[in-house]
Amino acid sequence: MNKEVKEIIDKYMNNIELRKFSNQYYPNYDYNEGTKSKEEINRMTIGIDASLNYYLQQEGLNNQEIEIMERKVAEYELIVSKIFLDSMNDKIDYNAYELQRFIDSIYLYYEKLNNVYKIKRTTEPNIGYKF
Repeated sequence: MNKEVKEIIDKYMNNIELRKFSNQYYPNYDYNEGTKSKEEINRMTIGIDASLNYYLQQEGLNNQEIEIMERKVAEYELIVSKIFLDSMNDKIDYNAYELQRFIDSIYLYYEKLNNVYKIKRTTEPNIGYKF
């Protein structure tokens, strides 16, 4: 493992901020589940991206649809956590750029969800979303 990869893993591996939704929706997730190939991970992330983009284009999302979006982000958080764990154990080989891109995507998803919460908050006062 090169120095840049190690620095990114050390910085983000145990960052609880990057498990905002996975801790909420999947608190008992087993990180020892089998290692996925890069192709499988790519397919999974494309599916999550497509689902999120679909819901973000909808108007007037209800609470159930917002929860679906949060669960999709949770799934992505779990994928990234597993990638970091597998990279640390040399089970899968990602470079520093790829790892940082995964982290940046999580923050982008959080930003998109915050925008959904803001829209929801302006159309339905007192619903209790915090951002």
